[in-house]
Amino acid sequence: MKTVLSLWKHPRETHELVQAIQANDGRRIGLVKTTPFKFVNFADNVDQDLISPSLFEKYMLPWYKEKTRELHGAGKICVSHWDGNVKALIRYARDTGLDALECVPPSPMGNVTLTELHEAMKGMVLFDGIPATYFLSLVSKKELVDFTNKILSLFSPKIILGISDMLPPNGDIDKVRSVSEIVEKYVP
Repeated sequence: MKTVLSLWKHPRETHELVQAIQANDGRRIGLVKTTPFKFVNFADNVDQDLISPSLFEKYMLPWYKEKTRELHGAGKICVSHWDGNVKALIRYARDTGLDALECVPPSPMGNVTLTELHEAMKGMVLFDGIPATYFLSLVSKKELVDFTNKILSLFSPKIILGISDMLPPNGDIDKVRSVSEIVEKYVP
């Protein structure tokens, strides 16, 4: 919120700060390109409540396109953490050049449905995808099983199934085991 207010009240200074941050990111990405690491997970936390579509288009989209192009040229796979409410931004997913999104929580935890997520990410890999709320006692095991089968049917083979964002402290570890069993037996 403070950044948005700063963009409005002090546009020149804020734009200069954004350029300085991006220059620093560029130096770090230059270093990452020389490493043996194959996957690069951007240190993002993309959420429409933190960045509007217009600001995403102006600042994030060009930056993603440039950096993913550079990293792809170095043989890297680019992933970004999109966590929370992303319905207003998910339409940009493929345009970013990213290969995968990590942690996107579909509804009921986030505000994007599995179908909307699947449509927006065609060709991309989804890391995680099962809302953490499915591991709470208030959600039946059948609901978790049904959801797991649905997400696998939509995204397989372009999914690394996991919990979006993490197992809650009071989450049911037996439900985690159930998901593992479903994955082991899954045949598309």
